[in-house]
Amino acid sequence: MSENYVVCHNCDGEGDVAPTELSARQKKRLAHTGKAPQRQPCVTCAGRGVVPGNSSPGGPPQVAIVGGGLAGCAAALALKQRGVACAIYEGDSSQNERPQGYALTLQQGSRALRSLGVVVRGTTPTGHASFDSTGRTLGAYAPTQTGQGRSQMRSANVVCPRRRVRDAVAAGLDVTYGRRCVSVADCVITFEDGTTEGPFDVIIGADGVRSRVARNKPTYLGYVVALGIAPAEAVPTHLRRATWQCLDGVANRMYSMPFDGCTDASTDAADDIRETSDGDRVMWQFSWREADEGAARLLAKAGGVTIRETVQERCRDWASYVPHLVSETAPEDIVAYALVDIDQVRCVVDDRTVLIGDAAHAMSPFKGQGANQALVDGVELARRLYRVQSLRPVSSPPPRGALSVEEALLDFERECIMRVTPKLNMSRANAQLTHSISALAVMAANAKKAEAQAAKDAQKAKEQEKKDAAAWAVGSNQRGASKAQAAADKQAEKMRRDAEKKALEAEEDAAASKVMKPKKKKKDKDDVSALLMAGLDGGKKMKKVPVTKSAEKEKLSALRLAQEEAMRKKGVVLQNDDLLRANKNRQMEEEGSATGLDNALNMLGMEEKEKSKNLKVLFN
Repeated sequence: MSENYVVCHNCDGEGDVAPTELSARQKKRLAHTGKAPQRQPCVTCAGRGVVPGNSSPGGPPQVAIVGGGLAGCAAALALKQRGVACAIYEGDSSQNERPQGYALTLQQGSRALRSLGVVVRGTTPTGHASFDSTGRTLGAYAPTQTGQGRSQMRSANVVCPRRRVRDAVAAGLDVTYGRRCVSVADCVITFEDGTTEGPFDVIIGADGVRSRVARNKPTYLGYVVALGIAPAEAVPTHLRRATWQCLDGVANRMYSMPFDGCTDASTDAADDIRETSDGDRVMWQFSWREADEGAARLLAKAGGVTIRETVQERCRDWASYVPHLVSETAPEDIVAYALVDIDQVRCVVDDRTVLIGDAAHAMSPFKGQGANQALVDGVELARRLYRVQSLRPVSSPPPRGALSVEEALLDFERECIMRVTPKLNMSRANAQLTHSISALAVMAANAKKAEAQAAKDAQKAKEQEKKDAAAWAVGSNQRGASKAQAAADKQAEKMRRDAEKKALEAEEDAAASKVMKPKKKKKDKDDVSALLMAGLDGGKKMKKVPVTKSAEKEKLSALRLAQEEAMRKKGVVLQNDDLLRANKNRQMEEEGSATGLDNALNMLGMEEKEKSKNLKVLFN
């Protein structure tokens, strides 16, 4: 289920934009670290990179996609939405040639689907459990303890058939079936029937693990995987909508998950769905160690009956519901394959050819990331190719951060290596762990950790529900909502102004500290005249009282006499100018231009330090 979308011109299809406003402090911090400002989701497209609309690229195809699976269709749809003409060539004779496929859990793939405007419905597992081969529980937990948080998490992990996802992405695309590629050279594709297509500006290899475009050789991991689809009634009631695994800690493992029938979850949290249940089925995956690659490939070609018998023999003595599940599966719904992966992520073949999906990074299913990363590949590659001016429609504005074709492919490869390599390594490590003697202990420990995390998630879900209820209560009253929003805006504006003011003051203080130190405010001191008079009056300081003009004259006269008497005793003769400076000194003291002792020295005209010692008695 989806509607038509076109590229968002506000963010140029990226889904995020650079921040428009930065505070002075933020600018200073970024300049110091040399980092680019963190990009923000585009408000026009809500972070999708696309908006509702119709797009029909014109002209001959510039991009060829070899392979019509998840990765190829995701890339084709993303390019179509950006107005880039492309052709899709699929080797299968029809859309339904292959078996029903397998179930997958959409994680990062849900975000990629959202960026394509595609909505896929499925189910969310009601719980997760691990057992040993006797049926003893190693650990069990549910996504939430009460079930009330499920609505909050329903868009996080959605379980559904792979074909449902592929069909939703391919809807509206023109896929050419029955064109099996055998080689690519000089941007020209050669097909099995001897015909060719091209040259193209770019060729995208999305033709799987044994890609003819990649010309790579996958690594056999030493395991065989058998897949089956059975009625949900073949497993105990409490496990029908749960994911569970059973392992012997030696070489064998059974894993089961919901397949189809129930739809109570969606990849889009805004999707208003109703829970339905029609003919529930489960998918099981039985894997075991097999050192002989030749034997593994022979079994994969043997057919459903032989594969089922082989699996039944391996789990014959396990908990009864495991062999019962296998026996209740029709042979035509059972397939097997030898497990392989690729040692190192590799995307760029040459300056015009690139790989995505399993062709670039095939991995084991024990991390559940193959399909998710394939969907992300398609979106990320399309976003970079849209920055190539020659691939953009004539009516489109110039790209933001233009790239050449070669630069676009290399940039995509760098991003893909960083994103996929940890998942590739983890999937290989999980394959070894789940078929080893350490599996039982590790699975039990992991189950306990997951149970604790589930309890935390449940608590967060409850808190979020309370917040949502409070927000709804405010929003239900339009007047109250308006007042709350206005108050929030006012508070945010005040905080912004205060932050800018503090930042400006800090910058001014920093600039001033580099030029001169600020003057310290001096404490109020007694003026020199009061100190002199105090020295002649037995050390008692005279209190300042308001005086008249006549009293001021008398005070000055007394001060002159006191100065003459004090200096006469010390053998110093004061001149008239010196006495005038004494009176001027009081004004200087009030302005804080010098200390009391310095004023006294200046007043007396004494420069010799030895003589100045005689004045210290006047200040004690």
